[in-house]
Amino acid sequence: MKELKDFIHLYLGCECVIGSDLSTRETVQAVSKDSVCVGINKYGVEGWYKTKSIKPILRPLSDMTKEDFIDIFKQVSLIGLSDCQFIFGKEEDEVWCNAEKEGKVIDSISYDYNLFKMMDNDGRFHPLNPQSEAIKILLIKHLDIFGLIEAGLAIDKTTLK
Repeated sequence: MKELKDFIHLYLGCECVIGSDLSTRETVQAVSKDSVCVGINKYGVEGWYKTKSIKPILRPLSDMTKEDFIDIFKQVSLIGLSDCQFIFGKEEDEVWCNAEKEGKVIDSISYDYNLFKMMDNDGRFHPLNPQSEAIKILLIKHLDIFGLIEAGLAIDKTTLK
């Protein structure tokens, strides 16, 4: 069974709902050893909350945008992509992006919501090694890579007004 205390430290800087009132929000600034989160609310007041009393506001992976993916692509590509045009595609079970220069694909990356893959010189896709840089960007962008929304431990940002 998933528990938020096992994941919240990965979402520092993420906005959270405190208790059941969706308007009471704070940003996670630190997580202590005994699973108490430190938050700073919009008035600059520090608060301590038990992990069970907060829910991070995360974006589902399906909310990943072209800009999100290009940021990842630029971070992990071994090729300079500054002069490229990016072609982005999103399907139910995968997102992908091609970097094109002068009408030719010079690099490509895909993500099946589990594993990032990059194109090699022969046009074949292989798992990105290491995955950590791409995963770090997903976390920074507060994307729910652990299924916390589905588990009821986080709030889907796309459903909030």
